[in-house]
Amino acid sequence: MTDSKWENVVKYTIWGLIVLLTIILLSGCNPVKQAQKQFRLNPDKFAGLCGDYFPPKDSLIKGDTVTLTDTLWGAGETIIETKVVNDTIVKTKIEVREKVITKTVKVTDTVVRVNQAKVRELTDMINKCNATTTAQYAQISAQNKTISDYQKKIWRQRIAIWLIVAAFLVYLNRKRLFQILKNLSPVKF
Repeated sequence: MTDSKWENVVKYTIWGLIVLLTIILLSGCNPVKQAQKQFRLNPDKFAGLCGDYFPPKDSLIKGDTVTLTDTLWGAGETIIETKVVNDTIVKTKIEVREKVITKTVKVTDTVVRVNQAKVRELTDMINKCNATTTAQYAQISAQNKTISDYQKKIWRQRIAIWLIVAAFLVYLNRKRLFQILKNLSPVKF
C-alpha cells in the first residue's frame, strides 16, 4: 500500500469511529426513562424511597363537640313491669331510690392524609402552566404593540394620501381659487 492510500484508510477509520461514538453517545441513556422503567418493574422497592422523599402529611380538622345528657327522674316512685311467661302474667314492682344521670360527650374530628408526592406533582404542573401563560402573555403583548405600530403607520399614510389629493385638487383649480381670493381680499395681487 502506498502512503496516500494508507492515509485515506486511517482517515476514514478515524471518521468512522468518531461517527460511531457520536451515535452511541447521542442514543445513550436517559436517566428519567430508566428510573421510570425500573419503578414499573420493581414498585415495591421504590415505595419506601417515595415515602422518604414525600412523606404523607396528616392534619387534624377539629369538628363539633356534642354533649348529650339523659336524666332519669323518679326517686321514691314505683314502676310496675308486666311480663307474660307461658300463659302467666308476672308483675314486678321496682322502686326507684335515686335519680340517674347519664352524660355522653361526642367529639367529631376529621383526619386528612395528604399525599405529598401528588402535591409536589400538581405544584410543578401549576408552575409550568404559569410560566407558559407568562410567555404567551409577553408574546401577545409584543404582537399587540406591532399591530398598534402598523395601525399608526396606516393612519399616517392615509393622511398623507388625503393631503396629496387635496394639493392636487388645489393645483387643478388654482385659477378659480386665485379669482376667489382676489374678490375676497382688499389687497390686490
